[in-house]
Amino acid sequence: FSAIEERIRQKSAAAQLDPSWSLRAVIVKSNDDLRQEVFVAQLITRYAKLFETSNLPIYLRPYRIIALSASTGMIELIA
Repeated sequence: FSAIEERIRQKSAAAQLDPSWSLRAVIVKSNDDLRQEVFVAQLITRYAKLFETSNLPIYLRPYRIIALSASTGMIELIA
């Protein structure tokens, strides 16, 4: 994926202007209620913070969900 990101970065005007630019892989869902996915993502984020503050050697990778409408959204792909 990093090779694809670098190729697109070279061709992207936005990437040239913004040093924090990055390419994200997403899963696009439609005709689906994303509330359960949002709830699970919130749980993962809370537990990740809890494990970190408790100095437990457990790593959770929180991911993002963007709801575009009541039945459509994007879920960040974790590679």
